[in-house]
Amino acid sequence: MAYRKNKTKKQVFIYACIGFIVGFCLFLAMPAKAMKVKAGGVVEVGQTGSVYEIEEPSMDQVIKNKLQSMDMAKFKKEARDRIKKQALVYRPENAVENLSPANSYQVHKVSPEYVLPRDIKDIEGNVLFPKGYTFNPLEVLAKQGLSYPGVLVVLNGNRNAEINWFKKHFSEDEGMVKVLLTDGLALQVAQQLQQRTFYLTKKIKNKFQVTQTPSVIYQPENENVFLVQSFPVAGSNGNKTMENKKVNSDTKPIFY
Repeated sequence: MAYRKNKTKKQVFIYACIGFIVGFCLFLAMPAKAMKVKAGGVVEVGQTGSVYEIEEPSMDQVIKNKLQSMDMAKFKKEARDRIKKQALVYRPENAVENLSPANSYQVHKVSPEYVLPRDIKDIEGNVLFPKGYTFNPLEVLAKQGLSYPGVLVVLNGNRNAEINWFKKHFSEDEGMVKVLLTDGLALQVAQQLQQRTFYLTKKIKNKFQVTQTPSVIYQPENENVFLVQSFPVAGSNGNKTMENKKVNSDTKPIFY
């Protein structure tokens, strides 16, 4: 063990000597002007080797040249056309598709009660509302003498019968109506109906338990729940009648 230890120390000493010699030789090889010592012990290293001009153009100049060579009018038009095309076919990842058409009138109620998943605290850490606290937003509105004024209409934009059904029962000036599409393109349907048009998302579908189209969602008078109605429409995927024992769906939806 002593032999190995001495050998290791000897090797370290040899390597140190070699490094010192190499460094000293490089120091001596530097030009005299590179070893000028300034006041305060600062060493002026000067210039070592050749210096060449940078031939590669700067990024700023590359960008300027590119902009000067572009047809800006053409570029703007292509950008607008590209954005319009993307907007036309845009569809969110969580959108719902392929709901079946209603074959009969159906109705159910949905409570919008919400359960807090965590404590709500103030700035000092005091718990204002504990985890598990349940409240109904419609009850909060009712205490203020208000209610949810909107009407959601779920449609399949690829079924002309449902589009015509909407046009018949919902006038263009009903500003509180929102269309939620399962299929079709929102921009095209919005232009057809002259209504705000969005996509039915999985979260809304599950919350309101929507399974068929067309469906209408609204808050009935003096009730703190949402009513979800599904209407059969003639010509929608083979439906031959719009009547059943409960409602004639060729009449305006019953909440009007």
